[in-house]
Amino acid sequence: MGVIKRGVKLHILFIDSNRYGLDALRKAKALGHQVSFISSEQWQLYSAQDKASLSCVDYWKELPDTNHPQQVLQVAQDIHQQSPIHAVICTLEPAMRSAAYVAQALQLPFTSVEAVNICRDKDKTRERLAQHHIPSAQYHYAETKEELLACIQKIGLPVILKPRSGAASLMTYRLNTLADFDGVWHEIETTRKQLPEAIQQEIGFGVLVEEYLKGKIISVEIARREQNYFVFMVSARHRSVEKETEEVGISMPAAIDEDTWDSAVSYAKQVIEAIGLDFGLFHIEIMLTDKGPRLVEANPRMMGGSMPRLYQNLTGQDLYETLIALYSGQAFSVPNPHDFGFIATRRFQLAQSCVLAKPFDTQLVEKYRPCIKSLQWDLPQQYPQTLPAGYILGRVQLQMKDNAALESLIEQLFRDIETAYPSLQLRRSMDK
Repeated sequence: MGVIKRGVKLHILFIDSNRYGLDALRKAKALGHQVSFISSEQWQLYSAQDKASLSCVDYWKELPDTNHPQQVLQVAQDIHQQSPIHAVICTLEPAMRSAAYVAQALQLPFTSVEAVNICRDKDKTRERLAQHHIPSAQYHYAETKEELLACIQKIGLPVILKPRSGAASLMTYRLNTLADFDGVWHEIETTRKQLPEAIQQEIGFGVLVEEYLKGKIISVEIARREQNYFVFMVSARHRSVEKETEEVGISMPAAIDEDTWDSAVSYAKQVIEAIGLDFGLFHIEIMLTDKGPRLVEANPRMMGGSMPRLYQNLTGQDLYETLIALYSGQAFSVPNPHDFGFIATRRFQLAQSCVLAKPFDTQLVEKYRPCIKSLQWDLPQQYPQTLPAGYILGRVQLQMKDNAALESLIEQLFRDIETAYPSLQLRRSMDK
């Protein structure tokens, strides 16, 4: 999509993205950099409108998918020959292997191919932690229904079932009783077959069985450059009461005491070093159990989804700009995450199916406007409308100085909506 331009600051190659990650490309252009973009048809996780907004990039090549490192490298080398690439950046987890491969071939800073592979295969992650004597959940990997049942019996119920490689809690289940086993297995197989072939290949065809960990989930947002660490945030993850493997929101910073915060950060660093994540901005999810921190998963990419915007709304710092500075060898600042109060994002997500008989009145939230940092709606266009369980009416970000007051405000907002629409029940967080 155009001839590669010369004479600008740096040439940055972005390898695939979701809709939120496109902000990084736009930021790079706003900073005056030359931007090339390799995207995929299979992993096109953004709208036609988002795609149209990328006319600002200098060069754009779309491949069938970005999961084949050698194919991505061939395109990258062609681009590099026209105009030398100074940095490779990737915010989309399924494309991280290819990005690491390209960066290694072009001798550019990136975390190692081996480390990315370990992160993407969650059983390898657990194996590496065990080799370094880092506390972790029990786990087994199964490829057949019979193997899966045997693994579950070894660990003991309840257990978490998930793909060995995946994202966004796709095909993740909590199994409480063996009476539910056949139903969950059927759902896993049915869901897998409905996915595009490239996604099936990415997540693999077996099932990882993990010990169920009880506690509070947080994530450590942390960068590493050589031996220097930069802690940007410890975030709280809010799981749904109805299905705890799915999230309903995120809070920043996590409302935990100083010792717990320090323990989580220390544990995240141990995980990073054990895996070999030697360069980059990482998203390390951790369960705070009564026995101490335990890894949920290690992501070789920065925090995803709406989290960078949530972080910016809290601190005023654009984390995509920081990401660009990190990968281009420039200096960047790290705000104290405790200096700004608390911010939370929540989904207006249905706990059960309902009939919405009349148009939704968005004025219900106006009295909360002083605390609202962001508000988006995705409402039906026609009424009455039958909406399925899990439907998301919208999303809101709210900020206050006190976390307890913020949580109380969110609950009051949800109650106001449910009072106005008695047929409607919103999902709540199981994490307080």
